[in-house]
Amino acid sequence: MEVPSEEPAPKRPKPDDQWRLERTQTSPATSSDEAQHAFDCVKGKERHRLGPAVRLLQDGTAAWHPRSLREWLRTNTKLRSTDVVVACYPKCGTTLTEQIVLLALNGGDAASLDPLSKNAKNYLKDEAAIGKVWPEACLRPDTDQTGGDKGKEEFVPMTRSAFDALPAPRVIKTHARVRNLLGNDQGGLVEGAKYVICTRNPFDACVSAYYHAWHPKNSGWPFDAWAEAWLESDQWSPNSSWFRWHTEWRDTHASNQSQCLWLWYEDLVSNPDYWARKVAHFVTGVEPDDELVSKLVQGASFEKMKAHASRAENASRLNSSDHLRVGKTGTWRDHFAPYPGLEEKFREVFRKRMAGPGLAWNVGEGDALATPIVLPA
Repeated sequence: MEVPSEEPAPKRPKPDDQWRLERTQTSPATSSDEAQHAFDCVKGKERHRLGPAVRLLQDGTAAWHPRSLREWLRTNTKLRSTDVVVACYPKCGTTLTEQIVLLALNGGDAASLDPLSKNAKNYLKDEAAIGKVWPEACLRPDTDQTGGDKGKEEFVPMTRSAFDALPAPRVIKTHARVRNLLGNDQGGLVEGAKYVICTRNPFDACVSAYYHAWHPKNSGWPFDAWAEAWLESDQWSPNSSWFRWHTEWRDTHASNQSQCLWLWYEDLVSNPDYWARKVAHFVTGVEPDDELVSKLVQGASFEKMKAHASRAENASRLNSSDHLRVGKTGTWRDHFAPYPGLEEKFREVFRKRMAGPGLAWNVGEGDALATPIVLPA
């Protein structure tokens, strides 16, 4: 399958009655290859800003960190052959997948985890329990405990020495593209490590992101403006677009199936027993018995995780259970329906950018989003 090039194709200017993305440099380059830019979604006199400024590299791609920290992470942070990596595009089932993986590795003991902190290792009361680490968000050199959020969830700083001292297996979260993965200087998979890749249909992923992070909904964005910006996230997101992320990871899975398990969020929700069993077998190497599978399904149910997190939220000044919003599939239709042509635009982008075995999603009501076409050279 041919992967879209890094450079986006030239686009015709949009008329003033359609949303368009505008980029403005907000600070000079801090190194030879990056500067800060702001992205605005604009229509006529209406303008909405895409969160904080983004650092762009010379090739136009967004950086997940200042160059110094990004290079430090890539050259000093090594993954092990015993690590389990949970890779998801933002708002595509990360929390649910982590919960199943961690329950499987903790013998089904839900009490040892902490959904309120997104199961961050720093927050677990049981020191022997296996938690998750998000290196891109929390790892720092041993001499540097500054930068980032110092007390919230998975952003609590962790030194490299502490990360290196964690016993096997470590559970690593990432939203990164394959080429930006930690573990070796060139990116890519680490031999022997296991990668659990959870995917979600683009409609629900876009809607979920509307209510997350800097919260476009509460920031006053109309949904159609956000949807247009989300489609253009190759330009401004360090994780690239949903489309590029999934094609790259699917190609990686196809050539590394012994190391990679490909999941669909929709299937995790609709058939939890089957997929909980499959995940547990993959990460532990042992076929789980029915009792353990039952614990995984119960402990990873949205209702249980939300109730657990909500009870703990009242006692926490730092963390919020807002990341556990709905836990359903197919709710995107209510958001897309008021905007004629928006659903078809998403489908058209999908038809143009996605091709290959496995690149198909159930978007509800028996509707399969899939294109077996081959992209032109």
